[in-house]
Amino acid sequence: RFENRAQALSLPRVIIITSRASASSSELVINGLKPLVPVTLIGRRTYGKPVGQYGFNFCEKVVFPVSFKSVNSLGDGDFYNGFVTDCPMRDGFNRPLGHRKEAMLSEAIYYLENGVCSPDSESERKLSAQRKLSFIEPTAHPIGFEHLINAW
Repeated sequence: RFENRAQALSLPRVIIITSRASASSSELVINGLKPLVPVTLIGRRTYGKPVGQYGFNFCEKVVFPVSFKSVNSLGDGDFYNGFVTDCPMRDGFNRPLGHRKEAMLSEAIYYLENGVCSPDSESERKLSAQRKLSFIEPTAHPIGFEHLINAW
């Protein structure tokens, strides 16, 4: 249980910058906060790993089978294909990490100041939709953790 404490942040919302490498604990934080506070995702879809492993010694080796699935207070936890971002944006490698003009951070700041995604993010959303329409896959293959464990 969470208690109200004097030093609590009392945030009205949370903005999280994500990438395809955002998995496991990052997604656990996102999923855990969703029932409690509005969460806005900026960047790229997350990886999709709502499960965890424990290590077990087995014949002089250690195996890490999937041992548990994490869910939030509402019982939601089926994000095997990751979380889709609210404001899609590609990472900007042309600026140092933390630079206000770096693409994802700039998008997060824009969202904080305006309450909506930037025109650049909307362009990214349209471009992503066009890519999906121009690429037709004969069978739907899973992505994220389902792909990792060959859950076809």
